[in-house]
Amino acid sequence: MTVAAPLAILSALGEEQQGLMGELTDAQCIPYAGREFWLGRLHGQPVVLALSRIGKVAAATTASALIERFGASRVVFTGVAGGGGNRLCAARYGCLAIVSALPGATDRPVGI
Repeated sequence: MTVAAPLAILSALGEEQQGLMGELTDAQCIPYAGREFWLGRLHGQPVVLALSRIGKVAAATTASALIERFGASRVVFTGVAGGGGNRLCAARYGCLAIVSALPGATDRPVGI
């Protein structure tokens, strides 16, 4: 029996990860490389959640750890990037982007 590689879901801020943590089942915290990684299931699918903190270097190093340590097959970043004024609503303009860190992965972001 083959174990499916987990989907890695990366967030910069705790507020961005909060809703996912509330839905995570069979949760197990694994400290690694100065971060807390949460293994579990979302809607029956194996996932690993990570909080990268702010910045592109933090995101890159945390994504590398997700791939190297946890064998993530895909890395998805969730959250809001950049700033916005009163007219910008994260719920309306939020997006997810697939990070192409693995051979054969697509280079195109996927917007929602």
